[in-house]
Amino acid sequence: MTKILGSHTLKAGFYWDYAQNYQTSGGLNDSVQGGAEFDPWGPTSTGNPLADWVTGRISGFSQDAGEAVQNMKYYQYSFFVNDQWKATRRLTLTGGLRFDHMGNWVPEDAQGVAVWDAATYNNSPSAPAWTGLEWHSIDPSIPLSGFPSKQFFV
Repeated sequence: MTKILGSHTLKAGFYWDYAQNYQTSGGLNDSVQGGAEFDPWGPTSTGNPLADWVTGRISGFSQDAGEAVQNMKYYQYSFFVNDQWKATRRLTLTGGLRFDHMGNWVPEDAQGVAVWDAATYNNSPSAPAWTGLEWHSIDPSIPLSGFPSKQFFV
């Protein structure tokens, strides 16, 4: 938006962005939907992987569902104000401020991203599992993203 007031030209603007990424975690085994193998040395093989594929002679099959599907999101907010002042015929002064907030990636389920906390780690045999890991649903003082973000950069 622009407004002219005498020798001043005032400008202001706002930007908002929301991004979401719904995908697998990208671990060693990315076959979340399963996989079929066509090996030329399998017991049902013709010796030709392409012929095995066309005729459906599968030598191995896996149906994995062990990898979590991540649904992550973030928000970005920005706004600015600007003043361009024509002080004289030959002198124009310009000043302004811009404020940006680039949010951290956070999970959609609001449980939070797990972070390592050495202070809570216990390696004794009688210790419960997963000591040293903390997240928002266990401790609300931990941000959903696992680490804090600055409210606005100027």
